[in-house]
Amino acid sequence: MKKINTLIAVSLITLSSGLFAQCASFGGPYDLTVSNLTVLSPAASMYNSGIVCPGGHLIDSTVCCTRFIHIDSGAVYEAGPLAYGFVYLKNHGTFDGHGSTMPFTLFYETGATILNFAGGMTVCPTVTFPNPSPCTIPLGVIGGKRVEDISIYPNPVSEIIYIDLNFSPTKTLFSVYEVTGKIVMESNLSKSVSNEVSVSSLPTGIYSYRISENEENVSVGKFVVRR
Repeated sequence: MKKINTLIAVSLITLSSGLFAQCASFGGPYDLTVSNLTVLSPAASMYNSGIVCPGGHLIDSTVCCTRFIHIDSGAVYEAGPLAYGFVYLKNHGTFDGHGSTMPFTLFYETGATILNFAGGMTVCPTVTFPNPSPCTIPLGVIGGKRVEDISIYPNPVSEIIYIDLNFSPTKTLFSVYEVTGKIVMESNLSKSVSNEVSVSSLPTGIYSYRISENEENVSVGKFVVRR
């Protein structure tokens, strides 16, 4: 029995070591850094290792090789139909596969958002990016404002969306993008709490948003219009 228990313990350690190795990306150095909304067409320049920084939003349709994609907390990556590679996703980051038929391998931390993806996934205690990181904004802080200082609801929404900014902005812009990355609506936010924005003109669907203050990203995310 002691021998069996020893074998089980050794097996668990081996599996654990393999998991930790997979959860540590070996893709680097970075040749693409995204810190705002970036849309890459199929003919865009190829990259091998990219990182989407907090507040960044990458819509990627580049036709390329297998690449390493690193999605930080507060960042969004949307895959086009021909993009593929290894994805490393931090807590509070978002990966949207858009039902891509190309192979992705996803390593993610608990608390990450995964949409429209049914491929290979591994949950990790910690996802490790290659160093040094070109992202200069601390984790959990976007544009100098903590992510939890911003609330947007309800989601899904039919007519009016409410945006609470628990700080005093000077001039803050709420920008809405359709799935192709085209901007479809903008609204100035001036109150510190309970800004009301009508989305009644938007057709039913999934939209991305960016809340920015003085050209600095504050928050990015998604909401659904449903009627």
